[in-house]
Amino acid sequence: MILLILYLFFTLVSSAQHSQASSVRPIKKARGRLSTKKLSPPTPANNIVNSVPITHPSGKVPKKRASKRPLNAKTMKVQHVEQDEKGNYKLPVQIGILTVLSLGTVVYDRDTFHNERYIWPVGYAVKRAYNSMINSKAQTMYVCKIEDGTENPKFVIEAEDQPNKPIIANTATGAWTTVVREANAIRQRDHSNSASGPDYFGFSQATIRKMIQDLPNAHKCKNYVMQNFEVMKNRVAGGRRRGAGARANGNVRNGVVGSPASAIVQSREENGVETGSSVGDGDVVMSNSGEGEVELESEE
Repeated sequence: MILLILYLFFTLVSSAQHSQASSVRPIKKARGRLSTKKLSPPTPANNIVNSVPITHPSGKVPKKRASKRPLNAKTMKVQHVEQDEKGNYKLPVQIGILTVLSLGTVVYDRDTFHNERYIWPVGYAVKRAYNSMINSKAQTMYVCKIEDGTENPKFVIEAEDQPNKPIIANTATGAWTTVVREANAIRQRDHSNSASGPDYFGFSQATIRKMIQDLPNAHKCKNYVMQNFEVMKNRVAGGRRRGAGARANGNVRNGVVGSPASAIVQSREENGVETGSSVGDGDVVMSNSGEGEVELESEE
């Protein structure tokens, strides 16, 4: 009996050891060499964003823009315009396609009446031809004026064939865009209605810019940058002076004989949009003395 009990006891112990050994699996050795490098902690996301430079859609890193040249860095060549004994310009005077009727008065104590490039004198007035807004087959004369709007200048355009319907805007471009849009609409033209106010009002014309800059108190406009001008001599291409007799035989414009100087006021436009400004062109100056003078104007 004792032997049977001992036999059962050893059998149970042996069975338990065998089951325990079979449940433990051998650990496989890792293939390859174990890395001895320490893993660095992940870089925060904000550092990654800050390290990426801002790029252009084309993939190129944009370069810092160079500052613009000062406005007075260049000298503009302008035409000679007659002056009286007091130094005032004799008006009216025709310059290119514009007839200057009045230069007005500089408002220097209100910043809205000038910027670094232009001065807008109250009372300034020029006249020019352009397509009519009510007659699709004709042109008419337009008078462009600047009036005092107290807080800012008012740019006014009056059409000769619509004397009681002035166009008034806060900018020269805004006023002329209205004219171009209506002139294109009556002609059923599907063209851009954009217009350059400084061109149409004459502010981009170098000779007119000089005339305005020569007005009293222009130097007191604190934001305006005084510009450099060089007055050209009153000579034509052949080096001869033109006098009153030249009017009868027509005028010379860039060496080409054309219509009389008194009829030079015309519109340089195509498809309702002016093809170019008077800046840089050869302009005929027609003073009130009746003598036509031709100059070749250029900006360097």
